[in-house]
Amino acid sequence: MSGMGNLPLFELLIPLFSSGVVLGGVIIAAIAAVKYRNHRYSSFLLLSLISFLFIVMEVLVLYLGSIKGSFRIAAELNRIEQYSLLGYMIAIPYFLRHHLMASSSPSVVVLRMNRILFRAGILLCVLGGIVAFGFPDFFVSVTERHPNAAIYARFLGRGATGPLFPFPDYLFFIYALYMTVTLLFEIIKLRGRGYLFPLFFGIIFTIYCGVDDLIFNLSGSYIDPFPDIQFSRFIIGLTIFQIGATFSLTRWFLEHVALAEKRKKDLEKKQKDLTFLAYRDFLTGWLNRKSFYLHLEHLVTGLRLGSGTPVALILIDLDHFKAFNNSFGHVNGDLLLKQTGERFKECLGEGDLLFRVSGDEYGIISEALSSGGDITPLVKKLAGVFSEPFQIQDVPVYMSSSIGITFLTEDGMRVSELVSNAETALREAKKARNTFRYFTEEMQAAAERKRTILHGIRAGIADGQFYLNYQPIINSDGSVVGAEALLRWNHPELGRVSPEEFIPQAEASGYIHLLGDWVLEKAFKDLKLFDESYPGFQMNINLSVKQFHRKEIIPAITSLLDRYEVNPAQIGFEITESALMEDFDETLPLLEALTEMGFELSIDDFGTGYSSLSYLKVLPVHIVKIDKSFIAGIPENETDKALVSSIITLAKNLGFEVLAEGVEREAQARYLETLGCDFCQGYLFGEPMAIDKMLSMISVR
Repeated sequence: MSGMGNLPLFELLIPLFSSGVVLGGVIIAAIAAVKYRNHRYSSFLLLSLISFLFIVMEVLVLYLGSIKGSFRIAAELNRIEQYSLLGYMIAIPYFLRHHLMASSSPSVVVLRMNRILFRAGILLCVLGGIVAFGFPDFFVSVTERHPNAAIYARFLGRGATGPLFPFPDYLFFIYALYMTVTLLFEIIKLRGRGYLFPLFFGIIFTIYCGVDDLIFNLSGSYIDPFPDIQFSRFIIGLTIFQIGATFSLTRWFLEHVALAEKRKKDLEKKQKDLTFLAYRDFLTGWLNRKSFYLHLEHLVTGLRLGSGTPVALILIDLDHFKAFNNSFGHVNGDLLLKQTGERFKECLGEGDLLFRVSGDEYGIISEALSSGGDITPLVKKLAGVFSEPFQIQDVPVYMSSSIGITFLTEDGMRVSELVSNAETALREAKKARNTFRYFTEEMQAAAERKRTILHGIRAGIADGQFYLNYQPIINSDGSVVGAEALLRWNHPELGRVSPEEFIPQAEASGYIHLLGDWVLEKAFKDLKLFDESYPGFQMNINLSVKQFHRKEIIPAITSLLDRYEVNPAQIGFEITESALMEDFDETLPLLEALTEMGFELSIDDFGTGYSSLSYLKVLPVHIVKIDKSFIAGIPENETDKALVSSIITLAKNLGFEVLAEGVEREAQARYLETLGCDFCQGYLFGEPMAIDKMLSMISVR
């Protein structure tokens, strides 16, 4: 190939080719760094830019110095070329940190060394810049020639080399050697990091070419097989390094993409699983409570917009499932729930959806009504699935269910209202068990009243809606010896609400503790008033099951005794027979504690519970109250007479006193007197009344 000037043109081809390769690396790295925002590409971009600057300067020096003869400009550019070598002092640690260490577990020593070299590189670049532009002769002089570098004067147009001319080559050699050792260490340490090999061999070749340039600077000759090609061998090394680094990054990128794709698929699977778990019941696989409400919301919205269809909502609750769990264990309970759901599924038609709403409660949304059908056949099929036994541990188990049904047929109904109606029907069915009930307007009225009562208890206590009435207790000679404190409620909307109506709800909701505390304090306070006028007056106070089994009951009563300074012997606590028998081992110590404090204890509603003689003989009670259901038939009903007589005889033999409640006629009172009944209580002697009226009555009698 022909040449121009003093330099054959073909000798520019390799530097030009190298600049093209490196420029390609710059473009690829820039695109990747912007698109993927990955520090590996950013560090490779910095390394490529410095390599590109060095090669371009070399090409310009060759072209301007040897072909154009612009020796002064070539010398200036050669100085920039030498100075650009210092840029590797920053680029190599930065490249290593992000290209290599990010995918491994670098040691503290490596990280610390990288940090030191990076900071040292910045300092060297600053100092090198000051020297290169402030004292140019320290790198390349344009005023005199180097005696041993005639090749510079002839081909490169360079002047004499200053004392710092080879210094960047030394530094690069040290940094490149550090990179080589680090890469080798990582290759050995991290097996399977195959993408590092091209990068490793590229830097090895670059070091070799750099050493060749360094030897030329010192001796004036190259050691490679092509001494006649007069340009920096470092260009070839950088080209090979650039190609190796590009291969490494490309391979890493492919692995990264494959890993990212795997992670994406794993994430999609996890999201799918999470979606399944969010809308499906984990145990049975049927739609869950969340799906239940979302579907109902969709139906209600569709009906409101005129695009919905009427549906039936069915709630199914397994009867005595808690007892089954206690007997067979929760694992078998889960198995029963699965089998139950499978049987329900077989009963459903097209458009019917099965949900596990909670524990042992299933929900079904049926569109049978949309085609003018009747829901009753479906309900009977659902109830009929329990006609055959379930096989649990090879044991046939018979179960039953309670079913509540309501309908979504018109606009204006809320989801909460719809579910509440179905729950109301279900509660009615559970009263009888093994049956089904349709929601009715009467149920709705009862449910609304029940909700009003439940939500009004706390406010009723705060607003003073509750009060105590007192019903007198009469002894055998007809004198008033005490009274029973009876809780009453005058609701602002419902008027007077019976204790039989609000006490069970208070017990179920936990409000009984608030009510019980209020009753105790009010009764103790009123006893103080009674005792001031009638010393020794007896006050009977009812304790509910929930209240009695609360651990704080004894400290609360002790506190009231200290506050109101009343005699505990004047207070009797009435506890129902069923409450006494509930968890007898826990009940007995509480009873004994109350009697030790000096209180009297009465068994209320005696004869209606299930107490046995073995329990009665150890109970520390003083009075037995005969339930009014036995008193109502005497003296005409022979059965009632026999029962009352037997109860009184039994109580007397056990050392108890007897109080008959519900006495409304003189004949009843006289008959009880003949049997030796100690006390009577009932409308014959006085209905429950306010404390001032009670005080007036006592004064008259």
